[in-house]
Amino acid sequence: MRPRVLTVSAFGPYPGTEVVDFRAFSGVDLVLIDGPTGAGKTALLDAMTYALYGVVPGARGQVKDEELRSRWAEATARCEVTLEFELGERVWRVERAPAQRRQKKRGSGTTEERAEARLVEVTPAGDRQAAAGRVADVTAAVEGLLGLTAEQFTQVLVLPQGEFRELLLATSAEKEALLERLFAASIYKDVARLLLAERADLERRRAELA
Repeated sequence: MRPRVLTVSAFGPYPGTEVVDFRAFSGVDLVLIDGPTGAGKTALLDAMTYALYGVVPGARGQVKDEELRSRWAEATARCEVTLEFELGERVWRVERAPAQRRQKKRGSGTTEERAEARLVEVTPAGDRQAAAGRVADVTAAVEGLLGLTAEQFTQVLVLPQGEFRELLLATSAEKEALLERLFAASIYKDVARLLLAERADLERRRAELA
């Protein structure tokens, strides 16, 4: 999975709308996100994870939906995150907004909004074909596309600060399960089981003919 464009609005430390266009780094395999402490580097990784899975990594994942909305945003601003990413030759766009309360743009009072999510495929012509339109369906579709759950995604791709040690100390079985899914290695186990079954069948037939 290669991110193309990340857009955040009223999310975390970003009160307005910010756009990070990763297409400028096309052909580059390593990108450094640099900046002083508190500049919002981690928030960008949080935003990408939230767009994909509806959660943020590590201990920050304990925050409630309404806490994701920037406290510095305009009262009428809507908290939402959009991530456009490449997967092989295909391009996908996932949009997600947490449950939130904000001031009405017209009239007085506030409005309660439920969590929303949408996943579309962007065709080479720029058309958008809907793939999923409900929160749970979008999360399930993303898991199917990436082959990783939110927990595995954060462990491998956006490991939260302070949790690298936990990954290093994970048991061999835990690491094996994660890497097996990440690299689709289960196919080799399936082949091994088929070969063992075939050998057992051949040995049985040889014994019958002896």
